[in-house]
Amino acid sequence: MNELLNATLQQAEENRIIKGMVLEVRPTEVLIDVGGKSEGSVPANEFEDIASVKVGQEVDVLVLQAENEDGMVVLSKKMADDKIRWEAVL
Repeated sequence: MNELLNATLQQAEENRIIKGMVLEVRPTEVLIDVGGKSEGSVPANEFEDIASVKVGQEVDVLVLQAENEDGMVVLSKKMADDKIRWEAVL
């Protein structure tokens, strides 16, 4: 049980890039499952082509905040992509 709890806490660690699964594509946001019974949303404008985003698709996201006032994980796709590109240069 402790291993599961620790894995869940690590998953939502701030400033960490994690893999999430698209649960729903909305006109202004994309709902992402980040594991550990946690969900977050990413603004639709952070995706290059929102029409190509599909339910079940895996995406890299950066955890900005483990939980906001609504209990959602605050995520950024754009910042994750930028960080991945920057780390590839180094």
